[in-house]
Amino acid sequence: MTWRKPLDAGDIAVVLQINPKPHPELANVPNAIDYAKTQEARQLIKAGIHDPAAVTRPYALPPGTPKDRVQ
Repeated sequence: MTWRKPLDAGDIAVVLQINPKPHPELANVPNAIDYAKTQEARQLIKAGIHDPAAVTRPYALPPGTPKDRVQ
């Protein structure tokens, strides 16, 4: 870890992980997905944090857009 010295010195503190799998060196730091209270919340964390490419190009279309233009 690049932050090992400041962590060991107590200069910084990691309060939450956002990794898909907990980092082995941060075993006592909670993971964001553990705070999700519903399946929908877990899905949002997975899509928005674990797989940001899934939401980096959102498209908004007006009501009535022809189905052949929507995929």
